[in-house]
Amino acid sequence: MHRLLLGVSHNGGNVLPWCHLLGACRHIDPSGPPPNGAAAGVGPEGSSLALAAGAGGGPPGSGAGGPGAGEGLDASSDNISPQRARLNGIAGGGPSGGGGAGGGAVRRSAVMSVLCPPGPPDIREQHAWLHGLLTRPDAAAALSRWLSEEAVEAVGQMANHSIDHHSIACLLLGTFSVAGADVVPYKSLAGILASRYRHTAADIGGSITEALELAALSTRDRVERLQQMNRELHKQANKLRRNLSDQRKVERESRAAEARSATRKVAGRPLSPLHAFVLQKRPDVFVGLGIGEDIPVALQAEGKLYNRMMEKAEAERLVHAVWAAKREFESSHAVRITLSDYLSVHMQRKYGATRPAVEGAYNLVYTLGQHQYDPDCYLFFKILTGDLDECTRDGQERLRSAVQTCLLAADAAANSGRVTGWLRKSDIRDAVTRLLGARLVARRWAPGRRAVVLPLGAAQLSDLFDALDDETSHEMVAYARLFEDDTDLSQGIFVETLRQQHLHSRLDWLQAIEDAVLDWAEAGGSPVVGPTALRNAILRATPDGDPAIQRELLVRVFGNAGASVVLPYGEKPSRASRASKVSKEETNIALPLEVALRRLRQERMEGCVGVAAAMELVAAGRSMRGSRSATSPRRTLGTTGDGAEGAGASQSSVAGPAGSRDGEKGAGVVWADGEVSGAPPATPPRVGFVGAEPSTGDL
Repeated sequence: MHRLLLGVSHNGGNVLPWCHLLGACRHIDPSGPPPNGAAAGVGPEGSSLALAAGAGGGPPGSGAGGPGAGEGLDASSDNISPQRARLNGIAGGGPSGGGGAGGGAVRRSAVMSVLCPPGPPDIREQHAWLHGLLTRPDAAAALSRWLSEEAVEAVGQMANHSIDHHSIACLLLGTFSVAGADVVPYKSLAGILASRYRHTAADIGGSITEALELAALSTRDRVERLQQMNRELHKQANKLRRNLSDQRKVERESRAAEARSATRKVAGRPLSPLHAFVLQKRPDVFVGLGIGEDIPVALQAEGKLYNRMMEKAEAERLVHAVWAAKREFESSHAVRITLSDYLSVHMQRKYGATRPAVEGAYNLVYTLGQHQYDPDCYLFFKILTGDLDECTRDGQERLRSAVQTCLLAADAAANSGRVTGWLRKSDIRDAVTRLLGARLVARRWAPGRRAVVLPLGAAQLSDLFDALDDETSHEMVAYARLFEDDTDLSQGIFVETLRQQHLHSRLDWLQAIEDAVLDWAEAGGSPVVGPTALRNAILRATPDGDPAIQRELLVRVFGNAGASVVLPYGEKPSRASRASKVSKEETNIALPLEVALRRLRQERMEGCVGVAAAMELVAAGRSMRGSRSATSPRRTLGTTGDGAEGAGASQSSVAGPAGSRDGEKGAGVVWADGEVSGAPPATPPRVGFVGAEPSTGDL
């Protein structure tokens, strides 16, 4: 209908000057004779069908009476259709097989025309027949047997204006697409939008098309469509409202950190320059942050760099690609590398030159900073700034896996062991509360690598269940869809709220430890901190602190020597250990505040390589693959005779594309160990703290 209002064919051709021909051939029967009496037959080349008398008009049989054998029409003639021949036979012969009068045939034909009115010919057969005529070398002569001279001349004009044969056939049959809807009743509307409002084919698919589609729906369908649109808009508005709230919270925390740093009497861990960098309001160019040690290697540059206005979806895809490539690199080379260093390696491999790689890294980091309401962007940015350690990401995946396992178990329990994929909201609330709820002030706990479930307080649980209501308004929930990514690689409101709570709890806990250390340093005026002071700060931020948590953090900061001051469960520090000065025994291992607090938030990895060594490994691996393919093209991984290469090949086969997905992409529910939508992991995560040996690695 929109093409009719524009006078545009199905492939964009302008047929408005010839819209008066709409439906000129719709009632022509290809199996009948040409309507023009001068050409009673077109011969075998006229059509691939048997040409006989048709609806377009032909010489009727004589109705003035005659022999009963049907002398009015010769059934053996080439111009008589089998249907008409059968009708003549019926008209000429009576039920008893004898002769009949012509008047009886006329009456019988009249009765049959009332009882079985003939419909229009099949439009697909008509289109094929008409297209065949148009593509003939003598198309004009063939069409003149069926159309008037004016119509044939108009068809010639369309051909001269490069209107394709299919579009001409559609127009003559009263449609704007092959076997499309009949628009002849609306012929008077042809081209009204083009002539009055200067609309073109570029407007097809826009608001007018949507309005016409909506008008074609029934009232019920329109109401259902509006209700669905209302639900989607409500969900989108709730998500945007939460995103705005999270972004404002991040900005408040950044300003509070600056205020704390300004009012401290002792110098602690300085803020990363990236915090001020992302506060810029969409500049046309970035100014390089310099080449200082506090700048990640991927961002070390001076001068101006172009702002490409990277979209959030592009940034998230790049983040997922970096995580997957980093995991594959570490597993294939049996080394460790920090995220900030590998980002430089990845960007250089992606862009091939230093300047474009640095510019791409600046665009990525700036886009992540503008979308810190998203857990993926927030986590990646916080790791680059040194505020979080990389194992926080593994903790998030384990936490999400624990929630999925819990919901699957609740589904099976509610349906006699059968998993349906659906749960009531009340069942989801009960299951999540049993899994994540805590009577204590759970926000201040720091579960570790084995005790992966993060306890939530009443306020956090309430916010999480509000997010579930914002996600869907129905009581029954397809809970697997809660964990799926959309086209922008974002999860639903429920999962993103859970992940943001996890990140903020982790940051709050680390900040509480840091504040306790700085309070101790200010009280005694000490520029250094020892293991005992850090342990007391950990216990102050973590009531009933787990010994494993103390040990991991102390070893992270001071090495194995720091583990000697770990206290067992429930034991409080002695009064002597609360001194405001570093003891003589700890003087040799005490560290400056800035160094100790920086190590507190960053995991010390064994076998860690830098950017230069990583690039050498990448180059060596590339040359090794090239030589292997040159010497033995058919050799597969794991079949090499050399022991070292065989081991390396085995590792590569494990850490290939399937292993490097890291649970990022894939339809349906993605488990933390890479399994996709189905049963829970073979070894479900441990829930709670009883009997666990937690460490802070995966909080």
